[in-house]
Amino acid sequence: MGKKDWQNLDSNADFSAVALTPNRGRGWRILSGVLFVASATFAAAYYLPLYRAHASLSREYRTLSTESTTQHKQLTETLDTLKQVSAERDHLNQIAASKKSGDALVHDAEKLEHDVQAALKKYLGKGKVQISRDKEKLRVSLSAPALVHATTGELTNTGKKMLCQLGGELKSANAHVAIQGYAEPVAGNPAAAWKLAAVRAAVATQLVSETCGVDPHRVEAVVHEPTQIADDNLLVVEITPQ
Repeated sequence: MGKKDWQNLDSNADFSAVALTPNRGRGWRILSGVLFVASATFAAAYYLPLYRAHASLSREYRTLSTESTTQHKQLTETLDTLKQVSAERDHLNQIAASKKSGDALVHDAEKLEHDVQAALKKYLGKGKVQISRDKEKLRVSLSAPALVHATTGELTNTGKKMLCQLGGELKSANAHVAIQGYAEPVAGNPAAAWKLAAVRAAVATQLVSETCGVDPHRVEAVVHEPTQIADDNLLVVEITPQ
């Protein structure tokens, strides 16, 4: 580029006008617009499906969450109902297992009667031991004077041996044992007869449960109102199979 060319260049009023013509400025604006539109189109094409997918997943999540909550509530209620029904079933089964039918109880009482008669054979007889049965209840009556002192609540040595012989048969038997004390009325002193009957029942109950080995939870002492006693029966052991 010669000197003359540089002088012609200096004579131009605006060098920037020569460097950047109006046509070239318009081209930059068009290019920028194209780039902007392309960027917007790309963003719309890329992010819009993601947004729609996110919105759809969010709706499905809320729906599933609601259904899950409902199902969990229903499951909880069902489990509670099942537990209640199971508890009632177990209770009924327990009652059914603990209570035998009438025929079974009578059968058990018959067998127990046979075993007791065999064990107490040498004690049987008037004035000693009498055995009777009313369906499922077995009664063993002890009389004075051979087994029970007539004027006290104590048992004779023979009476103690007889009760422990009976206790040996009751140890393994699933039965309730009620030892009933009796006493004749005392004229002018009704409390004395009650006391004597209670002492007889208590002494025999303690002997059977502590000395003779019968489970104390299955033995109880019972006192009856003083009355005229047939055959001098001062103690009665009533055995009820369960």
